[in-house]
Amino acid sequence: MWQLFPDNAMDLGNILIEFLNVVQREKLPIHSIAIAKGEQTLLEAYYAPIGPDSLQRMFSITKSFTAAAILLLIVDRQVQLTDPIINYFPEYAPVSPHPWLSALTIGDLLTMRTQHRVTPYKSNPERDWVENFLATEPTQPPGQLFGYDTGASHVLGALVEKLTGKSILNFLRDSGLSDFGFSTEAYIIADPHGIPLGGSGLMAKTGDLIAFGRYLLAARGEFRELLNEATQIQASVPFSGIQEINGTGYGYHFWTVPNGYLAHGMGGQFLLVRPNSGVIVAITADTQGYAGADGRLLYLLLTSVVPALEATALPWAPSPALQERLRSLSFTRRTSASAPPIGWRTCAFALDENEFGLTNLALSLSDDDGELTFTANGETQSVPFGINSLRVGTSPVLGQLMYSSGIWQPDGTLFITSQLLGESKGTLHFYLAFNSGKVLMRTTKIVESQYPQFDNQVYHGYE
Repeated sequence: MWQLFPDNAMDLGNILIEFLNVVQREKLPIHSIAIAKGEQTLLEAYYAPIGPDSLQRMFSITKSFTAAAILLLIVDRQVQLTDPIINYFPEYAPVSPHPWLSALTIGDLLTMRTQHRVTPYKSNPERDWVENFLATEPTQPPGQLFGYDTGASHVLGALVEKLTGKSILNFLRDSGLSDFGFSTEAYIIADPHGIPLGGSGLMAKTGDLIAFGRYLLAARGEFRELLNEATQIQASVPFSGIQEINGTGYGYHFWTVPNGYLAHGMGGQFLLVRPNSGVIVAITADTQGYAGADGRLLYLLLTSVVPALEATALPWAPSPALQERLRSLSFTRRTSASAPPIGWRTCAFALDENEFGLTNLALSLSDDDGELTFTANGETQSVPFGINSLRVGTSPVLGQLMYSSGIWQPDGTLFITSQLLGESKGTLHFYLAFNSGKVLMRTTKIVESQYPQFDNQVYHGYE
């Protein structure tokens, strides 16, 4: 591994420029970065079309918000770490609870040392997911082996709302989070049964992460003591995905890193806090499908950006060179010199029968953009895209914000990439090959759970 600059070159502006250059060279799909030290926010940078008011899916950063709420419940004497969780959900308790379920505590859930080898919390979508987690037969004694389990966070999120009568975020807002500028627009997605996704559902602004970091740094009294405990290693972590960072472990829904702690969400969402220096770094991204990207981003932060931040005196302002570099930030788009076949403008195809009910496919093109349209179960959906550029649209079926670009490849294949920016952050890919009045469309997706109709599917169509 390597640093951006030698140890003796600590100019923050230059290091940030080189960090952004590395992100571009490595094609790491960053959406935003914000850095703060003490009371000053030194930088907020956004990759267009993301902006300061964009609500973004933070995935497992949500877990750290849920943990903070649980710690406040401890301060309020409503719960204890040693309380068996089943005591709070007697409606889900089997007639004769398994001893391992009876032994499962709030502390076990916070440290991800549960009674399940594999989480069952979504195993039966028709049943309450909290009930799935608690009523499924245990496979191991709790409190011993670490196993990353979002189901544990889901149960804790349900507990917060059950005991407070408030949403997780409103409980935190009323406990002081609003004082640090946390937005009123942020929310946590609910599961199909109305229970908050306390492990993955946070929709928030990049600035909200900085506000949460400041809220944690300002903790006092028993809350601060509990937070110190929460951000120390409580569970050994054999495979973290960022194991190249020495000292990585797990506390109470916080990752530990040298001289600090981390809230980390799938797809490159980071909130890094260094309590001794008051440094806070927030990054949002969509690194799904980019192997090793999260580890690389964290390594660069810890070895180059954060040391420079800690060595920088306040107040600080971006240099003209850095400001100029920030103005150029935007989503990457696919570009190609290949042109569409001569005379190509519109076409329509009937699709072979398939399990997802897609019946028709149409394509319209101009020199600068196009639109892919298909009919699914009688409803028309469209994917507008730019040619060598990005075009805004709404995602098929879910209707969330999406930016798409298309290129013609040298073999005449049309390749469309759609970046999803709503609650279902991710990417859809469409590959279309044309031959003598026929179309072959292959679709792939890098999205957590939605869009099965685009999950490595192949569709055959005829004019």
